[in-house]
Amino acid sequence: MRPGNLEDYGWNKIVRDLDRAFALARLTSLQVALIQAAREASWSEAAMRGEEPKPFDLSATELSELLESDRSRVSKAKADLIKANILIKSDGGLVINKDYTTWK
Repeated sequence: MRPGNLEDYGWNKIVRDLDRAFALARLTSLQVALIQAAREASWSEAAMRGEEPKPFDLSATELSELLESDRSRVSKAKADLIKANILIKSDGGLVINKDYTTWK
């Protein structure tokens, strides 16, 4: 990954309590990277257009290449985030569970 700037990559709009919950969730470094990818896929573009976050997909193959990690490790990290109720399956893909009090 290369360094970027605001013009290239935009920003992630997120409420502070949810951002703090992510910081305190004791996630692995790979799970943190997946959550960042989820935030970018769900919130960044929607927030710039003034829309609600949208469902997204996290491709283990694409993310394993981007993160230079084994696909099976990425798949397990994704499954663990779903099991922990941090990511929720929906009709359109995955969504981030904003109710962090239900995270396991």
